[in-house]
Formats: sequence, structure tokens, C-alpha cells
Amino acid sequence: MINRLIRGFGGGGLLKDFAFAVRLLRRHLTFTASATVTLALGIGASTAIFSVAQATLLKPLPFRTPDQLAFAWGVAGPERDIRGASYYEVLDWNRLNSALDGVSIYDATSLSLSTDAGAVRVAAEMVSAPYFSMVGATAQLGRTFTAEEDAEPNAYPVVVLSDRLWRARFAADPAIVGQTLTLNDRSFTVVGVLTPDFNGLSFDSDLWFPAAMVQANGGPADLTVRTNRWLGAVARVRDGITIAQAQSDLDRVAAQLTKDFPDANADRGIQLFTLRENYVGEAEPILLAVLAGVALLLLIACANVAGLQLVRYSAREREIALRRAIGAAQSRLLQQLIVEGAVLAALAAGFGLLIANWGLAGLLLLAPEGTLPAYAPPAIDLRAFGFAFAVAIGCGLLFGLVPALRRERSDLSATLRGSRGSQGASGASRAAPQPVLVVPQTSFALLLVGGPAPRA
Repeated sequence: MINRLIRGFGGGGLLKDFAFAVRLLRRHLTFTASATVTLALGIGASTAIFSVAQATLLKPLPFRTPDQLAFAWGVAGPERDIRGASYYEVLDWNRLNSALDGVSIYDATSLSLSTDAGAVRVAAEMVSAPYFSMVGATAQLGRTFTAEEDAEPNAYPVVVLSDRLWRARFAADPAIVGQTLTLNDRSFTVVGVLTPDFNGLSFDSDLWFPAAMVQANGGPADLTVRTNRWLGAVARVRDGITIAQAQSDLDRVAAQLTKDFPDANADRGIQLFTLRENYVGEAEPILLAVLAGVALLLLIACANVAGLQLVRYSAREREIALRRAIGAAQSRLLQQLIVEGAVLAALAAGFGLLIANWGLAGLLLLAPEGTLPAYAPPAIDLRAFGFAFAVAIGCGLLFGLVPALRRERSDLSATLRGSRGSQGASGASRAAPQPVLVVPQTSFALLLVGGPAPRA
């Protein structure tokens, strides 16, 4: 039946059908407003959540081969509760493993930068020398840290600046390399400025200092004490090695450290987390649940508008039957119905994008700090536009095909005669498709209301 409906579709008259659809929508403003608002709300909600989902779950992380990067944390006890690691513990992870290209100490912190206007807090990262090559960060001026600056604690007070800090605080002075800054009341020498595309694994850092300078940030005076644990680390997995294989190798390293240092490392382990796991965490199942919920909401909106289309079609049934009787091709009538649905859906999509933009702004204001990762701020971008209009196209086809399928089952002669008996039969047939829409609509509503709550 569908093949017969679409045979010859698109044979011409699209502009006339478009103009006719616009006239119909203007003539029936109550229907147009009801259908547009219903569908726009569904499109707007789904587009806003899609924007968050694609930014959080689909957008690639801004680092070199990010799938090979992972955070490494010390864990303790049978529950593997996350704990920090000591300075030399992280160095041992790097020395003893056979599955990683490198392990760098990583600690997101802040330092007090003394300026002519007074001291300001600056977001910083304390890292080891391999950090920059591991994440793909390069210097546009000067250099990053050397292995020597990691070798001796508290001996090399050097610092690398972000491009943002260099421009904001030092007027992009090209002679900044070699100058001295006062950080936490201690002098540091600037050795480099990074390229503008990098602001650290925290996405908001403006300077980096060597992990060996930990005392400048209030670290312990004796780094050899293995029970002084407060550090994290970032690791790069070797090519051809999976995260699971790297985790197995680090379990071996942890067992070796327990054997070598039984007092300090008893019941201690090492746990890898991919960057996305670390950044998204508990937000992923919640976001997927919300995305499923708004998808059901969109389906309910489509079912409601399809029902409104059927009601409106019933009022036009005699007109369409007359056009069939004087020779209008089935494909031509189908084209007109689909164009009418497409115009309505496109109108709803336009308003839906406005609702999505407002809704997304509200979501970002209401979301608790840290719920969404900072690496990909959600926005109504080209993908969101494409999603909204893809939904609109699908809705337009649905709104055209449902009346068209209803028309296939109608009794042409009975509709034209308009007799009492035939009208009863026609009315019965008219009502037949409506329960077909009510059943899925009710099912979607029950799923939306009674679905399982996301994991907290």
C-alpha cells in the first residue's frame, strides 16, 4: 500500500503545495497554534538535552589521542576507596610498569601571584616533566620542564604560563621568558608560555610548576615518607595496550610495592580511570535517562499532533474525495499532505530551537557546579540544528502519512454521497486510526512517568 502511495511522488507542484499549506495554516490559527506549541515544546526539550549529551558524551577531548590517557589514583581496602599517593609512590608507578608510556604527578591547585595591584589567586597544576608531551601541550615561547627539574626536590623554582595569563597579566610580552614571578611568596623563573589551545587537564589552569617544588605549595618537607599521600597522577597507555591490560599491569606493580614496603603499602592498590570516566562520572547515566525521557516526551508530542491532524483531516475529507473523483493522482494528494505536515513541522522546529536555547541556558544555570564537565560547554550548534530539523522532517512525514493511510481506507463514493448510513460508516472508519495513536501515546506516558530512576 505504501508503494502505491509514494509511486510518482514529487511529480511537481511543490511550490503550489507550499503556498496552499501556508494558506491552510493561516486559515486555521487555533489548530496551527496548538500543534506548533505542542511540537515545539517536544523539539525544544529534546534539542536542549541532545546538545548537552553530544557535548558531554560525544565531543572528543582536546588532548593528544585522549583514549590513551587515564588518571591513576591510589586506592585502599577491599572496596578500593580512592586515596592519594605519595611522591615517590607515583615515581615507582612510572618506574615499575610495563604497559604505560609514562606516568606524571598531577595535582590541580592554585597559587598566589604577586602583582603591582596586589596578590591574585591563579589556577595551577603541579606536574612532572613528562606531563606536557603526554597530553600534547607545546610551548610557543621558551620550553616546558626538563627531567633534571624533577630530579631534586625544591631545587628548581621554574614555571610555565598559559597563553591566557601571558596576555592578560603580562601584555603578551615576548621577553617574559627568563623573568621572575613571585608565587606563594617565593620567586619562580618563567621558562615558557604554552600555545593558546591548552589550559590543562582542569581546563582552567594558567600556570604549571614542577612536582619537585611541592614545598612551595605547602607540601611535606620530607617527600620520602610514603604515608604522606595526597597526590594524583595521569598516565598514557602504550599503543596496542587496552585500559584493562594496563590496569592488570598496575595491579602487578601494586603487589610489588606491597612486597617492597609492607608497612606503608599493605592493602594498597592503583586504579585507572579514563579521562571521560573521570570527567563525566555519575552524570552519564543521569544524562542518558533524561535523554530517554525527553525522547518519550517528543513521541507523545508527535502522537498528539498526529491526532490533531486526523481531526482536521476529517473536516477536509469531502474536499479531498472530490479532488480524487475529478482525477487527482494519489501521489499528488500524498505530496500535498506531506508538504502540509512538513511546513507545520518546520514552523515548530523554528520555535523549538528558540525554546532549546532558553532551556539550555536554564539548565546550565540550575545544574550544580561540577555536574557537567568543563571541556565541552553545551551550545546550540550546527549538530543541534541538524538534530532539530531531522526531527522536524520525521514529524512532517508522519503527519502526512497518517492522514494518507487513513484516506486509503476511506469509501470514496460514500464520502461524496454524504448519506446518513454512509456517514456512520465513514465516521466509524474515521475513528479507527485514533486508538492506534492513543495506545502508543499512553505507553510512552507510562514509561515517562514510571521509568526507573537514574543511579545517584
